Amino acid sequence: MIPTEILTMLGSGLITAYVRLKAADMKQRHEEVKAFARQQKTISENLNQAAERAGGAFASCIRGLIVICLMTVFIFPTIAPAFIDDMRVYITHYEEGRKILGIFGQLADKLRFVELKDGIVVLPEFKHMTAAVMGFFFGTAATRS
Repeated sequence: MIPTEILTMLGSGLITAYVRLKAADMKQRHEEVKAFARQQKTISENLNQAAERAGGAFASCIRGLIVICLMTVFIFPTIAPAFIDDMRVYITHYEEGRKILGIFGQLADKLRFVELKDGIVVLPEFKHMTAAVMGFFFGTAATRS
């Protein structure tokens, strides 16, 4: 039979080793959390500094003016034909060139101007510009929060 003193010593040693390993693990996790908190603080400070550099009433007015100009340039051709009766509207249309005898190289693409009789013009540039402006404003709002 194993003496109880040896069992006590082994049990005590195992429990101590387990507790020390857990303490070391907790200390490492604590250091990781502190490092993460420092990193988040640095990121937050950088975002605040960027918002301060880009901020100000004058910068906001300039951005608003740019947006109004862009919207006017793209919205006027879209809306004006609905209110001006004798205004003629043309859009560009690319016709893909045909192949010579169906197998050889391709003839040059042709650019044609097509007159629109009815409807409203929605230019591809308008969609891209709208997406860019929305992305800009959402990105600016994200840096402020």
